[in-house]
Amino acid sequence: MREVESEYIREEILQDFDVSAVFVLRDAEPSAGEKYYEFKAEIDSKEKIREVAGDASAAVIEQLERWWDKYRVSLKELDAEVAEAEQVMKGYLQELGYVERESQVLHRNGSEGVAE
Repeated sequence: MREVESEYIREEILQDFDVSAVFVLRDAEPSAGEKYYEFKAEIDSKEKIREVAGDASAAVIEQLERWWDKYRVSLKELDAEVAEAEQVMKGYLQELGYVERESQVLHRNGSEGVAE
């Protein structure tokens, strides 16, 4: 998440809170030449955020929890979950005989969308 670097967020909400207590600074893809923040591995819940943030203001805690709700699952993890779900669905379709029938129809007729 790059919102941590927002001037408004830094000045108005985070103020003097040290974000390294909850975040690790990571490099984005080399071609992008940018960095982003990611929750530390040991932070696995909102309760842990409150624990690690210690005596931070309520506004800081609320902002950290908003980011947790928004970013706790990375795009990479979502892509992996989607790929896994696709494999499960393909398995169900094969069990029902749908995938096999579709490929046979495509092969025999040589065109898509033609069902027998």
